[in-house]
Amino acid sequence: MRVFLSICLVFLITSCNAENGIVTVSIDEDFSEIQDPRERWQAYQLSDYQIVQQRICECLGLEYTTLIIADSVQKISYDSKRTDEYDEFALRNAITIDQAFDLIEEYGDIAASISVKYHPKFGYPERLFIDINEMTADEEIIYEIRDLKKIKD
Repeated sequence: MRVFLSICLVFLITSCNAENGIVTVSIDEDFSEIQDPRERWQAYQLSDYQIVQQRICECLGLEYTTLIIADSVQKISYDSKRTDEYDEFALRNAITIDQAFDLIEEYGDIAASISVKYHPKFGYPERLFIDINEMTADEEIIYEIRDLKKIKD
């Protein structure tokens, strides 16, 4: 009986962590003492992970889960509200966390304003708002990123 319960427990734990055939594991390390958000993010050395993100714009803004393998967007998935237009939008706009940091650096000296909220433990940008030109409408770059999960090796 004890063996049967152990097998059931392993199955339940694995099932709860598997999304879209991907198995995720918890991130036990804690580098939250590192002050610089990008350095904190890099300390975790994650190149295979999954995040939920949203590129917010004037017309589209559904959340999508993004699978990143070897620091590259491999796949996106989202709920049933999708359309062909949204498929194209999400594929074109999905980014990695490193790319989010790159946007901050790229526009740091030239944007009218930048506002970033960083995750307290992992350092990645949870909310990124870049207003490139305050006199132009609908040119802002806005991302929300959450639910970081490490892909099991």
